[in-house]
Amino acid sequence: MNVTPEFVSDGLRRARYITNERVETAVFLALALDKPLLIEGPAGSGKTEVAKVLAEMLGEERSRASTCSSVRCCARYRRRGKWSC
Repeated sequence: MNVTPEFVSDGLRRARYITNERVETAVFLALALDKPLLIEGPAGSGKTEVAKVLAEMLGEERSRASTCSSVRCCARYRRRGKWSC
């Protein structure tokens, strides 16, 4: 699948996800570079909805994302040797 900025913005809008250029750019770069996307924000800000919309756009099944505070996540991944903060 050829991911373009237009594909991302159109897909988010079709799903009626309220977005802006910053969100669209971050999502596009994550998809184009095949890298994970860390989304932070307060409860109710739409983090889970982004995952749902992206799974729908890409025709994939969404798996449950792990949620925890940044400090705890950094410590957990550092111990596993997978990520440094």
